[in-house]
Amino acid sequence: MNPAVKWIGGAFLGFLGLLFAFFLMIGVMIQTGVLPSDRVVTGEDLSKKHMTVLIEAGLLDADETLELFFSEGLFSIKEGGSLLTDRRVVVFGRFENNDEVEAYEMRHEDIVAIKQTQQGDFSSYAVYQVHSHDEDAWIELWLPHEYDDDKRFVDAIKEKIPHKLRELPFLNLPDT
Repeated sequence: MNPAVKWIGGAFLGFLGLLFAFFLMIGVMIQTGVLPSDRVVTGEDLSKKHMTVLIEAGLLDADETLELFFSEGLFSIKEGGSLLTDRRVVVFGRFENNDEVEAYEMRHEDIVAIKQTQQGDFSSYAVYQVHSHDEDAWIELWLPHEYDDDKRFVDAIKEKIPHKLRELPFLNLPDT
């Protein structure tokens, strides 16, 4: 066999091995909490390290129960995301090139409607507006659509809304 063919075959197998090792390392780093997950995770499944970061950043009160969490961040959960607790929905991130984490929240009893403004797919987020009693007050959730994570998050919010408000026409607000 030609030595060049052997060299090319060996290089190709070496490349595939490195690629496999890279993805394996990324998976291990996500599972251990070094890197944020690209999925909506339950509070129980969130690493203790990430839970501590949320509390220290003031995004989660120590006496709150974290139910669902999504991070938009690639290397740090403080880059941005959304969380659902037993009391409120929180959207946070570093907005307008600011190094400080800013948070916007809405308590469950203040929510009157949820409107999807952008359909997601495997490569883009689904976007939802969560509206309060004040028509000018809303927060925007950017959630992964793959595996229906967005629907799971929004359905969990709807379950938290007081019964009398759940009967309002969700997703039927006029387009903005």
